[in-house]
Amino acid sequence: MKNALVAQRVRGDELNKVIARLQRSTHLFASQWYEFAPDILDATAKLFLAPASPWRRRAMELGNTIGMTPPMVTEALRNVLGRVTKKRLEHLRQQQLGRNPVLHRILPRIVFHNLAGNLFISAWESLLLANLIGAGNLVRTSQNDRQFPVLFVEAMASIDPLARRMNFCVWWPHEERELTHYAITAADVVVAFGDDRTVTALRNMLPPHKRFLGHGHKVSFILLHEQDIYSQPCHDLAKKIAYDFSVYDQQGCLSPRAIFLKAKSLAIVETFAQAINDAMAEFASSLPRHVLSLEEAAAVAREREEVLIQQAACESRTARQTIDRQAKVISPPTADYLVAIRSLNPFSLSPVNRTVVIRRFTSLDDLAKTLNPLRGNISTFGVATLRQEWLKMAHALEVGRICPVGKMQKPPLGWTHDGYQPLAALTLPLELREIGDKTGAS
Repeated sequence: MKNALVAQRVRGDELNKVIARLQRSTHLFASQWYEFAPDILDATAKLFLAPASPWRRRAMELGNTIGMTPPMVTEALRNVLGRVTKKRLEHLRQQQLGRNPVLHRILPRIVFHNLAGNLFISAWESLLLANLIGAGNLVRTSQNDRQFPVLFVEAMASIDPLARRMNFCVWWPHEERELTHYAITAADVVVAFGDDRTVTALRNMLPPHKRFLGHGHKVSFILLHEQDIYSQPCHDLAKKIAYDFSVYDQQGCLSPRAIFLKAKSLAIVETFAQAINDAMAEFASSLPRHVLSLEEAAAVAREREEVLIQQAACESRTARQTIDRQAKVISPPTADYLVAIRSLNPFSLSPVNRTVVIRRFTSLDDLAKTLNPLRGNISTFGVATLRQEWLKMAHALEVGRICPVGKMQKPPLGWTHDGYQPLAALTLPLELREIGDKTGAS
């Protein structure tokens, strides 16, 4: 294993040389890479999952550079690679591309990945899928994570050295737009991660014939009904929800940013909030949070202070005067997380880093009005039971995914990310019906 696993800074001439090498490699080896990719990716996954593996150990060491504790990195490896096997990869490829995609699909030679730095597993999944269809990959890493993409490529190269000729991880500043233009021009497909402004800027640079897969800013939420709390052990449900809030410290688009609980009384909300507080404390020990920056800590502290101010205002009124007694902080001040109750409105997104805000509502219309400004920007609804009202709301708000709580951060391999099947979106269909599709005839 190399000591310096970091994407190198490139300039114009250097990037042109990288692209030329990648073009030669894809011309010579694309078919070979496509054939053996499931075996190579299977073996690569095993490298990171083996308890005594140096690759696994290196990943845990690198976690500190992107704000992930070793137990969190271990959990991430299990979530992203635990289901990666040759059989599943081949099934996924057949499921999304058909039995003989080489004949019926136009496969990209080069995919350009513009990565974000919040979660390394998104970068790994993007690389895994593109390699699975035999593509060469030009990767512009995030400035905040120039190591994890290289680590994945080097692990593949330890199985088959061809991986280094089919995958190039480099970095250049955002403002050097001419380099981004070079990369886009060379690629058949552009996969872009980042905030909405970054994704839009890249999309606007694209020539009309290029394919673009953009993953901009999305948020997720949990929808609960009070019957969910009565119908199963409270601690079991709370633990599933606490996992979704704890894993990755809410850094991804699948991380919930609030719980919306349909309930008639505040008493059930407070009881359930205490159960969540207990479960969050368990994960604070088993999946410890990274050390927060001053800015991150200040954001959580501001949220807590706002709730405490509202809580004090509520408690100062007489019972007859009280209109809204929902504001309450549940978690202790020394906890590495925040659990609080707030009213449905006024609504704003809570900060990340294990901030659990429960907002009670009684009217679906009120909830719909609250969430409508986020229409089209909600990735996932986590639910305890699949109720018709949740489905209607998901359709109305253009939510891409509904899943059980406890699995919000564990989408299936090759899941329909942002509304499309990733392998199918990377390729183009090849129309053969006009000539009878007799390619197999002699």
